[in-house]
Amino acid sequence: LPYLGSRGGKTFQTESVTTRGKMCAAGHRYAVIHPPGKILRCAGLNSSEPDKLIIGNLLDENFKLLEELSPCTSEICPCNEWAFLLE
Repeated sequence: LPYLGSRGGKTFQTESVTTRGKMCAAGHRYAVIHPPGKILRCAGLNSSEPDKLIIGNLLDENFKLLEELSPCTSEICPCNEWAFLLE
């Protein structure tokens, strides 16, 4: 069974999908908020460049999401959000 179901027209997959280098909207139209307001573009647990995941702090007056898409730095998306975020 390669697919378990669907969500928003995108299928769940039971096998890993390589995401590194693919253009992703994480940080552009999606982000992960950690206390005390630290914003990461994604969960990126297996990112080759973890420092690039931090895009700012929600409490900063001038905080903005990223202006454009950027390449994924994880070999495999740990949260399966690639289904919505990869372009």
